[in-house]
Amino acid sequence: MNIRSAVLKLLSDFPIDLEQYDRREQLKKSGLGKVIMFLSKSDEETTSNRKLAKELVDKWSRPIFNKSTRFEDMRRFDDERAPYRRPQMKKPLSSSSGMESRDDDLDADFSQRRSGQSSARQHASRPEASPLDFVIRPQSKIDPEQIRARAKQAIQDQRRLKMNKKLQQLKAPKKKNLQASKLSVEGRGMIKYL
Repeated sequence: MNIRSAVLKLLSDFPIDLEQYDRREQLKKSGLGKVIMFLSKSDEETTSNRKLAKELVDKWSRPIFNKSTRFEDMRRFDDERAPYRRPQMKKPLSSSSGMESRDDDLDADFSQRRSGQSSARQHASRPEASPLDFVIRPQSKIDPEQIRARAKQAIQDQRRLKMNKKLQQLKAPKKKNLQASKLSVEGRGMIKYL
């Protein structure tokens, strides 16, 4: 068994009362939270250890930052952030008293509708969007490290393009202006040629 996994399991089982102010301050000063945070984000750590470390960080940071651990409170916070929510549609109750359909009774059904004896109408129903009120919050698919790497790569590519362009300009032979100049009889402009 790995030593780090054993220590993480002990820390998760160990009852730390973070409701008391002095215990919270002691945890902050110990630096243990920084080490656990590092382990939760380290790529070299095993997935089970990272998961344990992340749970410890969540467990310890919520009382420190005065965040609730109840899911209802998190939903309330999300409701405040997203003010628009689609109203729930009530579906009308349809009575299917005269709507029995049988394959062998098609002619009778057609004549019945024609004569107006049937009180039920057949009509197209409008499709309604299902309300998107989810209970489980999905995991984010955006990786901030990958975005930073792409931005850094784009900056490096721009620099490389500028340097290549500058080198091409320096390598290109300088073309001299080979246009003939007009000489005046009075000797104007002769200073250029002396």
